[in-house]
Amino acid sequence: MFAFKRDDGTRKQNGTALVHLGITRPEELSALFADLRGCFDTDCASAHDESSWKQFRDAWLGRKSGVLTQITDNWLKPATLELKRAVGASLNELRAHVESQIEARRAAIESGSEKTALASERIDLSLPGVIRPIGSIT
Repeated sequence: MFAFKRDDGTRKQNGTALVHLGITRPEELSALFADLRGCFDTDCASAHDESSWKQFRDAWLGRKSGVLTQITDNWLKPATLELKRAVGASLNELRAHVESQIEARRAAIESGSEKTALASERIDLSLPGVIRPIGSIT
């Protein structure tokens, strides 16, 4: 179960049904998804290398225990008909944001690793070459 911290310091869990969170009207969903989006943006900034990026990606997009999967299972599926449309729209918007930011973070990490690899492998042609002695060893 994933918990996210709101701006006022309280913690909300996405493993809890919306009714238990006190959400009964579609207007109340925007703050909940805004908090979740803020939590995602904070987590996204912490992924600096490939291994942390993979853990971050799996935590949010994982098929069994990813945050978006838990939201689908715990918020969308049991929601009332009037909430289901709003939850679905907000979830699709959040999913698009998550996927685009994860891809952008992957590209940034890959370009950074390519630059460091190129910098370490670069040969400086302005330096003098290796002088090899003429003759043989006797």
